[in-house]
Amino acid sequence: MGLKYALIYFFTALFVLLTTLVQINAATVDGNNDGIDDGVSYWSKGSVTRSDPIQLTPSLKLGYSFGLTTDTNNNYTANTSDDTMVKDSEVMGALNMYYSKMNVFLINPSNKYISSTFQGFSTSGTMNSRKQGVSMTSPDFLITKPGVYSKVQSDTMSVLGNKMTDKSYYFSKDSDGRYTYMIAGNFKRDNYNFVIELILRPSSTNRNLVQREMYVRNVSGSTQEFQVFFGEDTKLGLATNSAADAVPIQDLGDGHGIFIAAGDYKLSITNETEDGFQHYVALSRATNAPNWADRYDSDGNGDEKRKLNYGDKIIDSTDSAYSLSWDKTTLANNQVAHYSSTIGETQSPYSIMHANKSYKNETNNTGKNNINDKLKFTLNITNNGYNANWYYRQLVDKIPEGLQIDPNSIKKVFNNGTEIAMDPSDYDSSSRTLTVPVAQSLTDNQAEAVTFEANITADAIDNLDSSGNLKNTGQFYGTDQEVAGSTEETIDASVNIPVEKPSFSATFTKQLKNESSDSDFKNSTEGKKGDIIDYLISYKIDSGSKDYLQSGATIKDVIPAGLKVDESSVYVKGPKDTDYYYQGGTDENKGEQISTGMNAIEQGESVLIKFSATVTANSVGLITNTATVTGGTTSAGQPTGEMISNGADLNVKNINGFIQVPTLIDFGTTNFTGQSKTLQNTSTNGELIVSHPDTKPFNIYVSYDNNLNGLQDNNGNKLSEDGSNLLFIKQRNNSYENAGTWQPISSDGIPIRTASFQNTDNQENINLTDYVGVGDWQLKLPQNTNSGNYQGKITWTMVDDITS
Repeated sequence: MGLKYALIYFFTALFVLLTTLVQINAATVDGNNDGIDDGVSYWSKGSVTRSDPIQLTPSLKLGYSFGLTTDTNNNYTANTSDDTMVKDSEVMGALNMYYSKMNVFLINPSNKYISSTFQGFSTSGTMNSRKQGVSMTSPDFLITKPGVYSKVQSDTMSVLGNKMTDKSYYFSKDSDGRYTYMIAGNFKRDNYNFVIELILRPSSTNRNLVQREMYVRNVSGSTQEFQVFFGEDTKLGLATNSAADAVPIQDLGDGHGIFIAAGDYKLSITNETEDGFQHYVALSRATNAPNWADRYDSDGNGDEKRKLNYGDKIIDSTDSAYSLSWDKTTLANNQVAHYSSTIGETQSPYSIMHANKSYKNETNNTGKNNINDKLKFTLNITNNGYNANWYYRQLVDKIPEGLQIDPNSIKKVFNNGTEIAMDPSDYDSSSRTLTVPVAQSLTDNQAEAVTFEANITADAIDNLDSSGNLKNTGQFYGTDQEVAGSTEETIDASVNIPVEKPSFSATFTKQLKNESSDSDFKNSTEGKKGDIIDYLISYKIDSGSKDYLQSGATIKDVIPAGLKVDESSVYVKGPKDTDYYYQGGTDENKGEQISTGMNAIEQGESVLIKFSATVTANSVGLITNTATVTGGTTSAGQPTGEMISNGADLNVKNINGFIQVPTLIDFGTTNFTGQSKTLQNTSTNGELIVSHPDTKPFNIYVSYDNNLNGLQDNNGNKLSEDGSNLLFIKQRNNSYENAGTWQPISSDGIPIRTASFQNTDNQENINLTDYVGVGDWQLKLPQNTNSGNYQGKITWTMVDDITS
């Protein structure tokens, strides 16, 4: 008996000793060497919570951290010395979980801490209780077996509480001075053995948003299947405001996510980020053991399947909560998966601007982009603010080498409505820069998009980054109009365009020269009516191309308006020819199109076409001409699709006049109560572009004749009998950035600027849209105004300044 007890004691002692050794030697995960590419080149290791808020306005900040950032009086403070981020999370019951919790909040102008989640001990007088209480009822990320929707609970499925260990805490500062925070650790449960990174990162496209991310690296030795959820128990507002814990949850529309509006504050959760969630549900947290997969159907669909509109109520909750989910992940050993959502918190009347840039391949739907493919780009920005108004002044997009934009395809679209064509001169081919003066006021949930088409050209291959992408970034310029002291801000949105390296490559160029001023062919030149412009088209199979072009393709050039081809000047030189031969035009095209079939073109060979055209344009502007090759097949039997040359640009000059004037000054709609009222315009459609090439000073006048084309409704009722003091323009001194003074517009006209316009460098294509944009017009409604849709006309005049 004694021997038996001794053996039991011996093994028990050995087991305890081994367990202790494992605990002592457990190593924290090294965030700089954990096999995960999270986009941060180097992480600095920390021991206490960092809190470096984003400055939204001079008085409003968006905060984010792991852990505690508030004092007992609900004031924001970064000096909490919260060192609990690397502690193993503790689970209390089926709901409460402590430590390492994601914390996103607003710091209002009074330095008050406005939480986004329920935080039960946030005002406790005990520091340890406050550290435990950060988002204690929110599980954050959860990992489950695929298709488990019956019981996804915090204590059994959360990453932090069940069970992420060996944590380490890091931070990184980007070039803009913004911080990213990360917790790395091991996750072992069931057959899962993962390295995990939890990240709080400022959005790359929106200063009002923070990205909550999780990276999962599978180190289990075999392929694993799992599903990811994210759950939060919301409370939007001050800790002392109990009503903020039970508010309706509404839909953002278009399957983008949810928002909560309570009192002066608004919280937005969106999937408009890389690897964003596919599904979401609003929950009523009725118990202390909530199922975070409740309200998903058996296929995993959530409230997004209802296709609700912006503002539609999803749930009228007694205790608001929500859950996000991603489709099933199948992850091979040593591979990495990524999950992300954005969160933004704002105060009325601040704007939350969300910008994104995307493209669609209009040539094929294979998911691969090839040389010559046509892409349609969309640059969209939406105001997710709260009682907000953002003046979207302009968009600037630097087009990378490897894309040939079609300047005639540029359009803007307001709130997914009617498309409006923009002037081709908005694209400057010499600097490869697209500048669109949008001039649109965006209130809550209103959006504006700019679209254009571009072809991938052969030189794209020489301009790919290390990942095989062309990167294109758009910059959105605007001002938060409802916030005093706001200055113009710039919001960026980028898109990566992967391009396949081809076995067939060709160089396709079109150049021109003005016979009266140019000695060599080039990509752009200037001319005036009556000038003779020579064109040269070159299509060449590159010497290093693996494949060549078989016979049967057609090269074609459709001549744009403003040019008249001399048919006797059209000559072609084929791949085997030693000299040009006369091609001529065709009777049916009457000089409006040049085309010719092509024989086989081998590596290093080319087809050349030359012709001359007379400038017939009566107004200034940009005439861009491209050539195309269609019906081509490579020696490998692959169709080439439509191939497009670069654009040859002719700037028609030496004519004083208007290139474009606004087509609509929109004052929106209003509820009229019988009292006189002043409206400001909400948008300007069309641009104000002028040419005055002699470099003398001039001014632009705008006039309104109430008798001739006065504002009237569909029944012919005038808005005003005499039109005096009805329509006003904000007249500037010497720059559109001046505050300006309101001046009534009469039939005699009023200059849009008191100082004359003069630019000795270039007066041949001047865009003055910033002088006539949003908020630059006023309409004073008389007290006897009848309801109706009123329309009228204004007149533009260019006047030389004879005093200079």
